[in-house]
Amino acid sequence: MPNSACSTLADSSRDQHSSKVPRIIELPDGRRIAFAEYGDPTGVPVIFCHGWPATRLQAGLLHDDACDFGARIIAPDRPGVGFSSAQPGRTLTDWPQFLTELTNALDLEEFRVLGVSGGGPYALASAWGRSPSGRT
Repeated sequence: MPNSACSTLADSSRDQHSSKVPRIIELPDGRRIAFAEYGDPTGVPVIFCHGWPATRLQAGLLHDDACDFGARIIAPDRPGVGFSSAQPGRTLTDWPQFLTELTNALDLEEFRVLGVSGGGPYALASAWGRSPSGRT
């Protein structure tokens, strides 16, 4: 049985899967990270690495299952995609720093990473580039 916070979120989230307004984090250097959240807002944080071509909205497909499993899906737009600022010259190896900026802003000490399709390499880069503590 999903928790009440997830049940309350479910009604508004179902209507917003295709038009969910992103949350925006402004970084000190002026860049923006856009993201959306789905699932259980009190659940285990899971960073969702969307496929290509896709955006944070792809994670909306996981909302009901995330509620059932107690997962808080945090789905950022990659740099230059959706509402996140472009980062000219970036490479896949820049992704772990992007996640560090996101997770630090959200004050997450621990989280899981899930990549689908074109997001798979980003999930692998997350594991490759993170410090053992998960924070840098």
